Amino acid sequence: MPNKPEEKSEEKKTDVATVKMNVAISEFNDSAYFASYADFPEKFPDAEIEPGLNEAMKGIVGGLKGKVTSSKESKLGKSSCRDFEATGKYRLLMHYSRVAFA
Repeated sequence: MPNKPEEKSEEKKTDVATVKMNVAISEFNDSAYFASYADFPEKFPDAEIEPGLNEAMKGIVGGLKGKVTSSKESKLGKSSCRDFEATGKYRLLMHYSRVAFA
């Protein structure tokens, strides 16, 4: 991130459990950068990981009333990730690490 991010945490109820969502946000010039993660209490089946990451990406971009401009699957260690860039209210580049679905 280009400067020190503001960090926030809050409890969110999901279909699986109530989890602590952790977010770090940094704004710089006309862009905003953020990283977000939540640790779920149990492992998700492998078949649900990629669809879940795709839905998370769509939800985030939809909240910005934006459009995905690039997206690719990746790995951080053994964890599946979704790297994407989108335009909207903010330009967003996100590396979905410490995946909520790992």
